[in-house]
Amino acid sequence: MQKKFLQSLILLLLLVGLPLGSWYYLRTGLDYRLDRLEELASKGKLEGDSFEQGWVYVIAVSDVAFTTLDPIISHFKTNPKLKFTMLDIEQLKKQKILDELWHAAYTSEDISEGVFLTNTSSEIIGVYHLYRERDMAILSEDLAFILPPEPEKDFYIRREQER
Repeated sequence: MQKKFLQSLILLLLLVGLPLGSWYYLRTGLDYRLDRLEELASKGKLEGDSFEQGWVYVIAVSDVAFTTLDPIISHFKTNPKLKFTMLDIEQLKKQKILDELWHAAYTSEDISEGVFLTNTSSEIIGVYHLYRERDMAILSEDLAFILPPEPEKDFYIRREQER
């Protein structure tokens, strides 16, 4: 009697519990992805042709930004679709959308502390504060999310043909 009950319980777990657990796991992953895509929606397009299509840009406004961004730069340096760039004052004046987005996100802060993320269509998808650790962590997560994964390297072993 007890053995049959245990077998029925295990069978029920296999036929109902595992599919429900898998569905829940996949559903939460899909919901997370859709929420992140919504957060990374286009906030505005860069003007001019100084940014090539097909590249993801991390745009800094000051040259000291690269020392703060160094851990992120070293982590993503092998990705062929990512470029880190800096805007000078003249270029910044041409890109009015950056100033608007910055002041919408950080009302009283100086734009020289800003970092912007674009997608491959040169649309701004993220605005980050250079000196806030949480913003830099979110920038790193966003880069990992939008960049295509790097292909895994195959192992190549040199040896004579086996007979």
